[in-house]
Amino acid sequence: MVWKKGQSGNPKGRKKRRDSITERLRYWMEVPFDDFQKAKKHIKDKKTKKYRYIDIYVITRLNRCLSSEYAAKNVNDRLEGKSPLSLQNPDGSNLLDGLTPDHAVEIAEAFMVAHKAKK
Repeated sequence: MVWKKGQSGNPKGRKKRRDSITERLRYWMEVPFDDFQKAKKHIKDKKTKKYRYIDIYVITRLNRCLSSEYAAKNVNDRLEGKSPLSLQNPDGSNLLDGLTPDHAVEIAEAFMVAHKAKK
């Protein structure tokens, strides 16, 4: 097929991108609802009038966040991104240089105490 000057090779354009889990999480974080039953009226696809599995999945994850710190952390990591772990001492040297197993345990315990204090 020969293209005319200025003619597009894809006249219908790019296909519309499907919603990602992160986009749906952001949407549902803004929608106030008391429980899953009240939220179901918002889940139906406007065109097909059927429930969207991605929304059911996201609402289920958000409900788990109410009772599980682990689930809440996973949702937060997806929305905000994981926080970077610094492996440098304040003087700029690498934290892992000369690390012994006993010292590693001390660092892990100190990190756990500091992490609990932030909450």
